[in-house]
Amino acid sequence: MTKPVPTPAYTKLTTFFNSNPGRILHIEFYPTQPDTPPKILTSGPNIAIPKPLLLQAFQTAHPTFSSADATKQEILDSSLVLLLIASESLTAVNARRKIILDRGARSGRDEIQLIASFLTSPLNKHNKSPLLWSYRRWLIERFGDLEEGIGAELGVVEASGEMHPRNYYAWNHARFATTFFLPRSPSHPQLSYLLDRTENFALSHVSDTSVWSFLQFLFFQTLEQPDPHTFRVQLGEIVWRSMEFVHVLARGHESVWVFVRTVLGSKELLDAGKRRELVGVLEGWVRGDVVDVEDARRERMLEERALAWIGKYRGGGVSTAS
Repeated sequence: MTKPVPTPAYTKLTTFFNSNPGRILHIEFYPTQPDTPPKILTSGPNIAIPKPLLLQAFQTAHPTFSSADATKQEILDSSLVLLLIASESLTAVNARRKIILDRGARSGRDEIQLIASFLTSPLNKHNKSPLLWSYRRWLIERFGDLEEGIGAELGVVEASGEMHPRNYYAWNHARFATTFFLPRSPSHPQLSYLLDRTENFALSHVSDTSVWSFLQFLFFQTLEQPDPHTFRVQLGEIVWRSMEFVHVLARGHESVWVFVRTVLGSKELLDAGKRRELVGVLEGWVRGDVVDVEDARRERMLEERALAWIGKYRGGGVSTAS
């Protein structure tokens, strides 16, 4: 397949991305108006692309990418456009992977930022793309900046989670980042910092089961530390704040109670006295009067289920209210 003459849209797109290496960019697709000619809009690190012009760029990208005599830069440019159109283009990712690996660390770090742009922009198919998250993991393993540590990587996950709630792929990447960075960056923020930061995000996104699942993962990570007991006061406070928040202010969120029941059902994470104290608080709530309001009734139901689960499945030694 021969390389075509680049369309104006293709040139505009590739020029913008090539002019901003090593930056996290903000990418949007926007609808066109019937009486207004479509135009690619740029301002600093921001770009807004109308779908008709993205398709026009594809008319250059596809044959260029498939051309036998395409240069490495032409492959990078054309594969970028292909990924804008189809976030699961494995062929495009593999082509980029090979070139980045050949070019070395600087290109790898630039690629990490480019993929962050896809994952944190308001592009639903991209920020929840298993392929792009897998590619980012591959890049981090080879070119990750240990000086930035886990903080920067968690920032990408949080931004993606803001754009696409319940983003399992993003928070699964956070699990990888935790196990990758913490042992390699001992002078940077560690597990206690991650627990506090994730708690704050979780309490701001109480219905997001993926972040609560990650917080639960961090709790169990404390058991892998040299002295797990040093975390128990912090863990107990996090569980209490989570319980109180949903009981008083944010009723009816099952994701929080799945987290709470798992922690309270475990005999390893909290001191026995703190565990009994928190279970006792939960029992008191279940036995108390409930306001005849729908969200209060739903909250009571979730609390009852959590208490029953603790006693039944983890040998919690607690009773449920009759």
